Amino acid sequence: MDFPLRLVGDEHNPSNVVVEMSGTIKWRGKGGWCEGVTFRRPKLSSTESSPGELLRIEGMGQVDIFQSVFDNEGSEDSVVTVAGVGAKGRWESVLVKGGAVGIDIEEEASLELVDVSGSTRRANK
Repeated sequence: MDFPLRLVGDEHNPSNVVVEMSGTIKWRGKGGWCEGVTFRRPKLSSTESSPGELLRIEGMGQVDIFQSVFDNEGSEDSVVTVAGVGAKGRWESVLVKGGAVGIDIEEEASLELVDVSGSTRRANK
């Protein structure tokens, strides 16, 4: 995703709008908004080890996320990675499940988290 994008689902019940994916969304756009969406692996692939994170915000990528779910069940990788100088966002009421680490925030990146459930790791690389 190299451009700003707005994804709007159901803010009251994000399970009503589901994006099933086998790969990773790489967000490089300098802006964006996501609200009320569940991102997950297809149920068939969740029984096997699914490669990679669901979302990777990199470079100068910026995305704000509200009332959404990231479910990377079956993966041994992070669910979300925020990497690069200027990579950032503000997340509120987000659930992060599965993976070895929920949100991996690398050096020089930032993420404001409000009422976010799941594990977070700040990398010191």
